[in-house]
Amino acid sequence: MVDYAKARINMVDCQLRTNGVTAPAILECFSSVPREAFLDGDLKQSAYVDDDLPLPGGFLMEPLVFARMIEVAKPVPTDTVLNLGDVTGYASAILSGVTGKVVTLEQKPGWLKGAQAQWSAMGRGNIVVDTGDIFNGCPALAPYTLILINGAVTQVPETLLAQLKNSGRLVAVVKAQNNRTGEVTLVEKDSDGVYSHRAIFDASVPYLPGCEPPQTFKF
Repeated sequence: MVDYAKARINMVDCQLRTNGVTAPAILECFSSVPREAFLDGDLKQSAYVDDDLPLPGGFLMEPLVFARMIEVAKPVPTDTVLNLGDVTGYASAILSGVTGKVVTLEQKPGWLKGAQAQWSAMGRGNIVVDTGDIFNGCPALAPYTLILINGAVTQVPETLLAQLKNSGRLVAVVKAQNNRTGEVTLVEKDSDGVYSHRAIFDASVPYLPGCEPPQTFKF
């Protein structure tokens, strides 16, 4: 039988702390949120593997990459976050512990029904779910001070940048077509609405479903 509490401690101590994740609030969230609670059946046993976990409809991002992306974002309790590509609800649970409000966009109605029960049990009342296409974001609840994309994209859609508040940040893995490795990229929008892009570290993260580059054929 898997000791999930011990596995969670090992994840934080051996995967996160030793690889540059230092923010106390972020480490506390990863220590307290039960990752296995957002997975079904036999998948629970793989909750703390140090790799991306394939799932029906998507994947659960590797803990270290996800934690480092959040650290890059420098979340604060006043942030309103748009969280994209969270197929389990785990990412939203983590983000809701270090920010003021999380807007989670699910691509199909009902995908996060189980997650909502987990959020309620954890007292995470600051998560809002909307349904729609990832590339369109959620303009009805914009602007956001932070946008986080849980997977790789070939480029950051302009529709999402438009929903970023002045002085806001966006973090995503940008991976060019045919590349195995992408770059965790921080996009910052200054007080005048001017964007800057900065690659922070390399990450081998799958493309988000629906965000894959078009197939090319070789003869």
